Amino acid sequence: MGMFGSVEGHSQASYTATKNALPPFSVFGGASSVYADYGQDRQNGYFLGGAYTHNFSHIYVVPSLELRASITPMGDHSVAERTFQGGFKLEHAYFRRFHPYGEALFGTGTIRYRAGLQGVGEKSDNSVVPSFGGGIDVDIIKDFGVKADYMSSHWNTGGSVTYTPNAFNYGVYYRLPFGHR
Repeated sequence: MGMFGSVEGHSQASYTATKNALPPFSVFGGASSVYADYGQDRQNGYFLGGAYTHNFSHIYVVPSLELRASITPMGDHSVAERTFQGGFKLEHAYFRRFHPYGEALFGTGTIRYRAGLQGVGEKSDNSVVPSFGGGIDVDIIKDFGVKADYMSSHWNTGGSVTYTPNAFNYGVYYRLPFGHR
């Protein structure tokens, strides 16, 4: 009994929980330090791409489909590489701000090289290029973070000529703030 009569309580259950998931689309880009496996020098390049992520609440890894372009210009060096790849990324999302991942990418690549190592003048060759690696994404603020990864590629340009360049990539990512959360 209250001061002004009796008050009857009423409550109703309602769905208020939200899924704590990452936005499904993200874009990324940054710089690369590449050992081209052709000549003796390390080169600088860049990469950019995007990903679609599907969050499953009952598993400990988060799968993504990723598209990535990596470009290493020739400049003063003896080789230039350009790849366009797509593939899968598996990320462990239960370390709060830290998201370690592994990935497998497949696509096409073009390599150009200068005279002296493969004959006279500048030549180029194309290859199907599988790349494998892993890295870590670190959330800085909501939907924005930094990334670092290592990728190893395998180029077969015909016959017994193969190259296995390695790239250390570092950059930023942005999770586009639309879609399911």
